[in-house]
Amino acid sequence: MLNRLKEKIYGSVNFEKIAEAGTGELFFTGLRGSLGSFLVNYLSASHGKIVYCSNDHTKLFRLKDDINLLAGSEAAMLYISQFDEEFEADISPLSLALRKLSGEENFILLTTPETLNKSILSEDSFSKNIISVSAGAELDFEEFVTRLNSYGFTRKKMVEEENDFAVRGGIVDIYPENLRQPVRLEFFGNTVESIREFDLATQRSIAKITGVEILPSVEALDEMQSPHEKLINYLKPDTFILLDEPDLIKKDNEDIYFASVKYRRSYISGFPLVKSEAIPEADKPGITEIVFDAKSQPPFNSNTRHFTDNLKQLSREGFSIFISCSDDYQLKRMKELVEELDEASELEGVNYLSGSIHEGFILPDAKTAVYTEHEVFSRYFRP
Repeated sequence: MLNRLKEKIYGSVNFEKIAEAGTGELFFTGLRGSLGSFLVNYLSASHGKIVYCSNDHTKLFRLKDDINLLAGSEAAMLYISQFDEEFEADISPLSLALRKLSGEENFILLTTPETLNKSILSEDSFSKNIISVSAGAELDFEEFVTRLNSYGFTRKKMVEEENDFAVRGGIVDIYPENLRQPVRLEFFGNTVESIREFDLATQRSIAKITGVEILPSVEALDEMQSPHEKLINYLKPDTFILLDEPDLIKKDNEDIYFASVKYRRSYISGFPLVKSEAIPEADKPGITEIVFDAKSQPPFNSNTRHFTDNLKQLSREGFSIFISCSDDYQLKRMKELVEELDEASELEGVNYLSGSIHEGFILPDAKTAVYTEHEVFSRYFRP
């Protein structure tokens, strides 16, 4: 069902214009709700390496959730240098962000201009300190343990959290911040005989793997080494930068605004291109403006009768309707509610999605309406 929704949206006129524009500079306006998440997910398919830069922390967190739902994986990572404790678990470690930026794999990085301007150790220094371990390979056991100590890992009797490691005979357990699960390295002398992921709670092995990269704590290396450079300098030349509200970014962090000029870049704004003060008038004719005539999901304040009547009106106008629900239970509940109020069976074509985006929207040129169950009932939503 999610693929059907993406096909409807990506087949609309404005997304066809994006495809026709190729790698040229684009200026997007008129986005509402989570439509911006669909846009970033769409752009990632053609641009590969994407940095989405915004001053709005809440927007970044919501984008991360939405894009990962749309992509069906952890496609988007979020790294910002300052954040609220509520969202701490959503922040990717700096070491993982640097590894992505300095590598050749595609990525979507959500961040702030302040973070891109952050001074960190050089890319060369970081790369030299990555430990690559392969099963069957030679690795000096004593030197390896010494390096873990110097890289900011805490030695304990048992691994309990990220950046812990433990040594028992020829076995080293370690939980680098770049991995989802801790790993157990079994040595025979200086040979790595096996590498296994293990469960933190039970300490039992889960799966055997062939290799692993252990990224050091950047903060620990930062205290020991120099020279330093800006985070934005890690970006490869083929990186695509998407600036959210360029006028604000230029006003608050002019250095990053001008540093981004050397990369492929485009813009998202609540205002039309003609009103943008950040982009010089001489440059505007060379930028393709794409105006989405999207609308936000109407407020229903738990009035299910009003909600159902709205769906019927859209259905009569030929709209495809999608309702995203937090989980299977809410999906079943919402479907039963709509069917109960749909006495004339006008809404048999409504599509229900298990797994919710943050905000609904209506996209007239695609004849598509996307509603969220939690907004219908005015509930706070976190996936």
